[in-house]
Amino acid sequence: MVAQTNRLKRSLHGMMDELLNQAEKGHLNTEALRVLSKKLKVVHAQSNRARAGHVSRFIINSIAEEPFTANVLAFHDDTIDTLSDPLSIQLIIHAKRAASKGAINASWWTELMEALIPDWASIYWIRERVIVLLMARMHTLEHVEKRLDALRLDPAALFPLKSAGGEPVDPADIGNCSVYDALRADPRFVRWLLKRSATPHTYESAELLSVAVHASLYSGKAEERDEGWCEAVGRLRADT
Repeated sequence: MVAQTNRLKRSLHGMMDELLNQAEKGHLNTEALRVLSKKLKVVHAQSNRARAGHVSRFIINSIAEEPFTANVLAFHDDTIDTLSDPLSIQLIIHAKRAASKGAINASWWTELMEALIPDWASIYWIRERVIVLLMARMHTLEHVEKRLDALRLDPAALFPLKSAGGEPVDPADIGNCSVYDALRADPRFVRWLLKRSATPHTYESAELLSVAVHASLYSGKAEERDEGWCEAVGRLRADT
């Protein structure tokens, strides 16, 4: 905050110095206005960045303290922008850990997931939020899985590989929020996509293979040591 204020002050001083400089040279004409206009744009940009930083910190700290805030502010542009950034999710979790002195209780995670993936949200909203949460990589995967199970979502409906007409889905057509983007964010997500639970997937055989192949391609040694990953991918390999 101090650094941002100092930058703004420097920008204002720069503008005033330039005004004096132009006046001393007798250049208070069209050229002077052009130069001062550029300086004012710099000041404006500094002011906007300072405001955006303050608002983002307010949203992050508010959600860390009371996750339901995400629902209250859900349709505010600043909230949408903040929660579209995996870094913001990390900062929310860091803030909660600091306030809890390290330990975060299960109820807070449940409330956070319910706020970020509300039951009234569209499938498109949920898809985008899931990918952002997976990209955060702050022990979010298991909590995302629990939330999606609570909503009883079919993996093939949330991340379809075919359109209603049976044509392959182009990732660009769904805002680069495809199943492959989800697996790229965290390959271990394959364990939910190929799960055997109360709401199993309805992927077809060829689609299952594609999901498993991409999960393998995006995985490293850490993911391959994950028990759920091994079970999901290994089971499919055995079946094929």
